[in-house]
Amino acid sequence: MNRVIAIFSFWVVLWVGVGVGGGVGIAVISVFSLARDMSRKFRADNREKRAGIQEDLWAPPRAGRGDYPLWIALVLYICISSLLVCLISSLLGWQMNLVLFLIFFIFLYMPIIAYVNARLLGIAGQSVDIPYVKELGFLASGAKGIDIWLAPVPYDNYGAQAQSFRVNELTGVTFWSLVKTELVALPILFLLSWTFWGFIWHSTPIPSPAFPAAQINWELESKNRVLLYSSTSVDENGKRKPLADTEFGKALKPAYVGTGFVVITGSYAVLSAFGLPIMLVYGLVRGFGALPHGMILEVFGAVLSRYYFQKKYGPQNFLRMAPTIFAGYLTGVGLIGMATVALRLIYSAISPTPF
Repeated sequence: MNRVIAIFSFWVVLWVGVGVGGGVGIAVISVFSLARDMSRKFRADNREKRAGIQEDLWAPPRAGRGDYPLWIALVLYICISSLLVCLISSLLGWQMNLVLFLIFFIFLYMPIIAYVNARLLGIAGQSVDIPYVKELGFLASGAKGIDIWLAPVPYDNYGAQAQSFRVNELTGVTFWSLVKTELVALPILFLLSWTFWGFIWHSTPIPSPAFPAAQINWELESKNRVLLYSSTSVDENGKRKPLADTEFGKALKPAYVGTGFVVITGSYAVLSAFGLPIMLVYGLVRGFGALPHGMILEVFGAVLSRYYFQKKYGPQNFLRMAPTIFAGYLTGVGLIGMATVALRLIYSAISPTPF
């Protein structure tokens, strides 16, 4: 087997079930953590209220970011999300199960996962998405065929956006400066993106040896997508097949689902009981089914940081320096990457010419 076939086979045999079970476990942990934190917050608010020092929840932060009141943000989110639910429902037909799924997914799940990731980014600098939440929601919605998979159902994680607001507050950037930047950048971005997409698409066949990453990965990506799409496939009478009769259902082995769930929830319980870092749980889910060569250097870097740099410079000093070093690294990689892409596009534009 080559890499693509080996990874896909292993995914079908094991990681679909383990990933779904682990995702359900993370969902349970996230809901539990949210309920616990909200309970603590309410108790703290009651103590502050009795002491007369409670701040107005609906008031914007005092840091001078230019935030508008929170109730305006909630109204805007509800209005835009309601329009999105109506748009998707009209495209797929007004099915009650589908409408209820969209309401749950957009109005409940997305705010919860955004809250969890905002905290996780602040604590560990990493984000996590619960695997197969949207896919399991599609199954529960009763949708038929592949229409639901091609619909513009959002899967946005706003935890990084919350982190960016905090970064802007620390660097003295106001909220309205961000709005003005987006208003200038988005039209330019759309225009140049369409131009470059069209140029790249017509310059060389895709996939082809000119795009080695796409040539290798498109097969794995297409196999994974077709496996997911099969979960809502229909028979010759137009009725949705039972999940157990689909290719996705055959890969979703109950024993492996249960194993993934028990490993994640059990690890969380043990780590919490002994006061150990529960970030290990999120790391396990993040690594489920990931390509090994994508994790080896990450683990090596973590070990090097822990046992060399932190000992040499001190844990606090090195952890303070690490974000600056990482930012410089990303800046250099970005500049080099853009330069090489520009040279490659120039080469593609002039190489077919007879002179």
